[in-house]
Amino acid sequence: MKTALIVTLGNRDIQINEEKFSLLPDTVKPLFKKNNDADKFFVINKEHELCSFFDISQILFEQHLSTISPYLEFPLIQSAFDEITKQVNSDDIQLYLFATHQNDKQDCYYVAKIIQQCWKKSNTPEIVEITINPTKISELSAYLFTKFQEIKNNSNKVFVENAGGTPQMRTATHFAGLFQGFTFYNINARTGKTEQESYEALERLILKQIVEKMLYVYDYEGIRNLPLSQEIKDHCTRALEQYNLVNNANQGLKINKQ
Repeated sequence: MKTALIVTLGNRDIQINEEKFSLLPDTVKPLFKKNNDADKFFVINKEHELCSFFDISQILFEQHLSTISPYLEFPLIQSAFDEITKQVNSDDIQLYLFATHQNDKQDCYYVAKIIQQCWKKSNTPEIVEITINPTKISELSAYLFTKFQEIKNNSNKVFVENAGGTPQMRTATHFAGLFQGFTFYNINARTGKTEQESYEALERLILKQIVEKMLYVYDYEGIRNLPLSQEIKDHCTRALEQYNLVNNANQGLKINKQ
């Protein structure tokens, strides 16, 4: 099975450095603008007077792909990819591009289409369309959880790079990835620095609250099904055996009294 890299796409996932930008035809240059986070790079122009971000990305894909493809860079994806290749071979990595496609002017569907055609570092990326509102955390979390499970079931390890997309989308990826054993990468858009994020502390806090409530009702069997250490599960097994022993003894006493 492959190692999965899940990427949530945004408006900075496709870039061109200023030297290569100067080589573009004059008809194409207005479709890009300076990247506010890295002024030596250009990104798709989401502030164009006549066209939306979605419209421009569609134009670039359908009309100018062969012109721009030699110059494109994908620094956010590349940063996470470089970290993963320290552990596995690049040929074993499968990219999953999560892109909004809900008839909104900021949709990244054609950004995904461009990357799918131009990415040559590993296998051809797969596109996962997000057709629901990316600002609704509850709906988005449920949707991503289902998709993440599908990817997890076909992968030996899963990494997530969620620098792109709405803030709600980033939050939803964290919710959907809890207790899944995923590795998250946080990428600083200005410096390009990549940091590995861990949610173990949050997971322990959530589990602690769940276990406390389950202990209150003596649900040792349920606790054994939680993602806990084997030592704790063994304690629960012994407690369950003792609980059943005492419970059976009490039932026997009731029968004898009758």
